[in-house]
Amino acid sequence: MKSVIVNESSIEEFISKMGKEIKGGFKASLAFVFSSAKFDIRKLVVELNRFDILVIGATTVGEIFADEKAGVNSKEQTILGMFPDIDKDAIDLKILQVEKRKVLMPGIKIGKWAKNLFGSKIVL
Repeated sequence: MKSVIVNESSIEEFISKMGKEIKGGFKASLAFVFSSAKFDIRKLVVELNRFDILVIGATTVGEIFADEKAGVNSKEQTILGMFPDIDKDAIDLKILQVEKRKVLMPGIKIGKWAKNLFGSKIVL
């Protein structure tokens, strides 16, 4: 599995670098995106939607990333994307609202969903 880390200080630079990775043959299927709240998040979402990637994201105060080449880094007011290339048939997203202290039944429900979809009750 190959993965790419992109950390830039503008939406345009972030999308440009991601586009270059994809044009170079990288096929990301999942994106974990952490962005400083200073950016126009709606604009970032629109730009990310140009790619066929499942995006999970959050706004942050400081973006931390690490890889073998760059080591551990922390930068503020940036956009950080971690793009692993994972088989799309191996991932799916299910969101459930769970009331306080009532986790058994939702846990059973999500286990059945995962078993039906993937043949396994293992979830992350």
